[in-house]
Amino acid sequence: ERKLGGNQVKSVIARLGVFIVFGVIIVLFAVGNERFLTPDNILLIIQQASPMGIAVIGMVFVMVVAGIDISVGSNMYFTAVLVAMMINNSVLVNDEMMKTGIGYIVVYLVAIAVGIGIGLLNGVLVAKFKILPFIVTLSVGSILRGLGYMMSGSLVQEASALSSFSNSRLGMIPNQIG
Repeated sequence: ERKLGGNQVKSVIARLGVFIVFGVIIVLFAVGNERFLTPDNILLIIQQASPMGIAVIGMVFVMVVAGIDISVGSNMYFTAVLVAMMINNSVLVNDEMMKTGIGYIVVYLVAIAVGIGIGLLNGVLVAKFKILPFIVTLSVGSILRGLGYMMSGSLVQEASALSSFSNSRLGMIPNQIG
């Protein structure tokens, strides 16, 4: 029989520690609430985590090249406010366009273009002007948050026209996940 030495145990914990803690948390929640591991609850957890998951995918590319982008949350907030205000104020889209489905395409393309534009601005400031990524993304994030607050008047902006799409399902999977 082969026994694990102290250094080997530390190595395993260092590599798998996060997963061990995650497993312990799942077990504790499952013991504390019998509905925790039900398919509906698991689907709800995934649904609520999907926006963060999308942001994480983008962050992987940034971190692979040893960068940092702390403006991602502000970028998502600003883009969401912009899209909601476009829909609510009939800018670029109107109710008829939303009913035909063309409005969805327009607002999603605008959201993607704005997000890409903000990311491109960050990238240009870092790559061309040699400004530290932390400084650039902190500044851009603060500006975006401020613009979002100014545009929304610090009020929640509901885009009820998007509800029919975002609350629908593709089979059993909600559109927020798929």
